[in-house]
Amino acid sequence: MPGKKVLTEVVGIDELPDGLRRSLMVSPEHFILKDGSVYILQENKAIIVQDSEEGYELLHLLTGRKPAAAGVPSGREELFRRMLEDPEYFPEKQVLQQCNVNPYAGRRAVLFRLIHPAEKDFLSLFRSIAPLEDKDVVIRSGWSDILLIRETEGMTEEETAEYAEALIGTMESEGTDGIRAGIGQNAEDLYGLQESCRQAADALATGLRFHRNESVYIYSRLKLERILECISPEKRKEIGEILFPPGAPPLSDEILETVRIFFQNDLNLTAASRQLFIHRNTLNYRLDKIKKDYGLDLRRFTDAAVFKIITELSDIS
Repeated sequence: MPGKKVLTEVVGIDELPDGLRRSLMVSPEHFILKDGSVYILQENKAIIVQDSEEGYELLHLLTGRKPAAAGVPSGREELFRRMLEDPEYFPEKQVLQQCNVNPYAGRRAVLFRLIHPAEKDFLSLFRSIAPLEDKDVVIRSGWSDILLIRETEGMTEEETAEYAEALIGTMESEGTDGIRAGIGQNAEDLYGLQESCRQAADALATGLRFHRNESVYIYSRLKLERILECISPEKRKEIGEILFPPGAPPLSDEILETVRIFFQNDLNLTAASRQLFIHRNTLNYRLDKIKKDYGLDLRRFTDAAVFKIITELSDIS
């Protein structure tokens, strides 16, 4: 880059603030854009360059990423689609400006899926019903998949889930059943968005496997399920027989619902019995029956954890 000076700084990775260091280390491409600077991970060092055309040139040189593809995207949706479909695409600052995209805004990905594809166009249905904001980006990622990218300023993960559930409820009331959604974690800047999209897809796949009757799956709340997915089918069967040996009575729908509410209330007998609209003694009776039939007292944390793990594994298809 003859004739051009680029302000750079090289620091040890441990010298960065904890949050910034973690973001840089988990970034798929090992670089992030934050507070007017581009941070590039090279072995155990962080190279910091200014957010400028010259800084981007240095980034391309150090990481081997090719410059942005020829032609300016026609708008935000095309820009985001390029970034998600081509990991090598790195938009220049002027492209971001022309597409009115703030690279420093936090964003979260939500992947909606129509489980039973219908003749109607899911994207058209989604656009006609969804309450979208000006900066929302909607991308069709398959005939039955819609990816929503939403800026998260002032919007919590729980509020995102409530939005998705309300939207699914509205579409179902319009006659389109079987819609599910996976929610990724918040991406602090534009270049963490690919990871949020991956998480949304993973949350949807994991949620459909473990919680078919629910409609919205949040990646950050599926830690146990993601661990259980690592267990081989052979080992799942062996573990399942600990609780369900040959001849063991099956779990009735009433017992399963009782346990679900009991766990949902963190093993609190009073809160669970109130939600189940039963007397506390009735709940204790049902828990005693589980203890008698399966040898696990769900009022004890360890036994509750074992029951949870085994029943979750038994539900894996």
